[in-house]
This record gives sequence, C-alpha cells and structure tokens, in this order.
Amino acid sequence: MDASGSPYELSEDMSRRRMEKEGVVLTATNTLMAELAQDWSQPEGSKLRDILSQDVLPPMT
Repeated sequence: MDASGSPYELSEDMSRRRMEKEGVVLTATNTLMAELAQDWSQPEGSKLRDILSQDVLPPMT
C-alpha cells in the first residue's frame, strides 16, 4: 500500500484497484514486517522491530 505515493486519495484508490485487478495482494509495510518477524521476542524479530520503529513508522509525538 506504500507503493503509489500519490498525494490524492482518488489516485491512491485507482492504483489499489489496478493492482488488485492484476492479482496483487495488498498489504502495508508494517503488516509485512510483522508477518516476517513472526515472534518479536526472537533476535530476528527484535531487529525488525527496531527497523520498524526507527525507519518505517512516523515518530510518536
């Protein structure tokens, strides 16, 4: 879902529909990373959690 990069919701929606029509399974970066991590307590999960919090998610204010 992070691929289109359009500032307009209509363009985003059209991009999503076009991708779905071609068989793309839509997901978000944070969802994909959670699926890859499987277990945040393991070393690999911990590394992905750090990447997610530092580089992917917006800073918490």
